[in-house]
Order: sequence, then structure tokens, then C-alpha cells
Amino acid sequence: MLEIDLKLLGEPVVSIDGVQLPLTLGKPLALLVYLLHADRAVDRDSLRVLLWPGADRSRARASIRQALWQLRKAGVPFREGEGHVELVPFRLTTDVDQSHAHAAAGRVAEAEALWSKPFLDGFRPHGARAWNHWRDELRTRLERKTAGIFLETADRDQNFGRRLRWVQLARHVCGSSPRAHLNLVDLLISATRLSDAEEALDDAQEIGGFQDADPELAERRARIVDLRRKGPTSLSAHLPIVGREAQLWTASSLWKEAITGLGQTLVVLGPKESGKTQFLREIQDRAEVQGAKVVAASCTPQEKELPWGLTAQLAHQLYNLPGAAGISPTSQSLLLALAPGLSSSPSLVIPRLGAAIAEALVDL
Repeated sequence: MLEIDLKLLGEPVVSIDGVQLPLTLGKPLALLVYLLHADRAVDRDSLRVLLWPGADRSRARASIRQALWQLRKAGVPFREGEGHVELVPFRLTTDVDQSHAHAAAGRVAEAEALWSKPFLDGFRPHGARAWNHWRDELRTRLERKTAGIFLETADRDQNFGRRLRWVQLARHVCGSSPRAHLNLVDLLISATRLSDAEEALDDAQEIGGFQDADPELAERRARIVDLRRKGPTSLSAHLPIVGREAQLWTASSLWKEAITGLGQTLVVLGPKESGKTQFLREIQDRAEVQGAKVVAASCTPQEKELPWGLTAQLAHQLYNLPGAAGISPTSQSLLLALAPGLSSSPSLVIPRLGAAIAEALVDL
């Protein structure tokens, strides 16, 4: 079986079994590119409409014969039947396919190099309106598929810098996709590159036709405003976490599960002065960037004998969050007993039912 390699990024180039064909930009090459993507024999009348729509039937057939002669002379093997043309069996590989393989292997620099060139750069045969329309449809289909693969790769990559490059590449590949722009906005916000995030958000609005009040836009704009208001306390004020990308990725995955309603637990272990506090602060900042309300509690040896001491710390903070006023009277009485400082007339009864306290915290 023939091995055919087709370069779609930049000027089109066709090679058969490793040998580049001596074809210049023109309708014979356009005919070959079309045959390479056809999954069946193509009748000559379809080729006439595709590439020679202004010619009468006899002139168009003569042009098709001339184009096929040039392809045969260049070394392209094909079969001609009763009014149709097809290539002999072949295995096709394109540079677009190669970019997908680079994504699967995490090779972002190689994928960037391939997509630095425009799709079928400048190749629009004169007078071939139908072929040019087919070319644009092929481009759209391949760009959407490729952008989706790059975004999936970004979701899997544990290195934040590479994740950002994959999303930026998806945005470059599929500039007409608002979803690619929104994904880029999320990454830029988490990196506190707020001016870049605003630009990407404006691009998404323009491309997607979103209204100013659209929830997806409004929620992201609110996060940007909140981070600007926080100023130096935002994520950019902290030293970067180096060498902990895998652990941060695990924490991010657990957070994604938690926001769907499935509670998660992450235990961070390490010797003294190993960066546990900075790591937890990084997780907290990233969650707050995405709109989370974070409560924290700490343990000390002096509180070891204090019943429900850690839980009381959490209750104090939860009680001050919006929505706390909506808890049930039963939950409120349990928590007031647990954390007497929440009430001006505290109860001295410490509840002993762990399950009831847990339910009250969930209610809160």
C-alpha cells in the first residue's frame, strides 16, 4: 500500500513513499488534495463543477484529462473507470495528524511549530468557487477537531506553563471558537494575568456574540474585579510553587469533583519546613479565584483535650458566611452549643452526637 504524506499547514506538499512530488500550486494539485480526502471514486462531472465550473462540458473534460496527465507524470497512481477517477489504495498521513500525535505525547513546542503556518497558505485556485468552499469546510472541521484535542491535552497536563501554552495554541488554531477563548480566560485568571484575561474575555464575547449580561462572561468579569480589588494579597504575591505541579494537579482535580457536590478529602504530609503551609495557601488562593469561600482551622497541642475544638473553629467561620441565616433551628441550637461565642446567651451543653453535628455543619 502506498504511503502518502500531505502537508496542509503552509503551502501544500505531497510526498509518496518519501519522495516529494514536483507539483506547483494549481488545479492539478487541488484535484489531488480533493481525491486524497474522498472516500470513494469521484465522477468527472463532479470534478468539472468543483474546479472548472465556467467551462462547457467538452472543455472541462479536456481540462480534467490534462490535469490527470500531469498527476500521472508526477508519479500519482490512480484508476479511471466509466466516467470516474480514484486513487489506488493508500495510507494518508498529514501534518495535522502529526500535531495530534505531538499532543498525545505532550510535545507542545513541536505542535506550535506545525501550526505556525496557515492552513493551505494562499492556495485558492482561480475560478474554482466550489473547491474553495470545500477547502474552507475542511479547514473548519480540522481546526475544531485539533482545538478540542489541544484543550483536552491542557486538561491532562500537570505543568501549568504547558497547560497555558496548549490553551493558547487551541485559541490560535480555532480563533472562531468562543469556548477556546473562555478556557484561556480561566487559565489566565488563575495565573493572575488579569489584563490578558480581560483581552481573551473580550475576544470570546466578540466571537461568540455573547451579551454583556451572559452568566459565563459576568462570572469571569466578577472574578477579575475581585482579584484587582484584593491587590497584593492575590496569587501573584506568593512565590511560585516549583516541583509540586503533580500535587497541585491532584488538588485541582479534587476541587473539580467537590464543586459538583461530591465532597473530597486531601491529606498533605511532609516534614517540618517542607512547604506544606505555602502549598495549602496556593490551593486556597486557586479556589478563591474560582469563587470559593474558604474556611480554615489549625490544631495545637494545647487544644488536644478540648472537645470539638477544631469543629468549633470551622463553625465560627461558617456562621459568618452569606446564607448562614437560613439554617434550621435544630442545626442552629447544636452549633450555638458547640461554639458559644456565636450567641449572646450561650448554652453550656456540649453536644456529644457526632452525626448530628456533621449534619448541622452541612446545613450551615
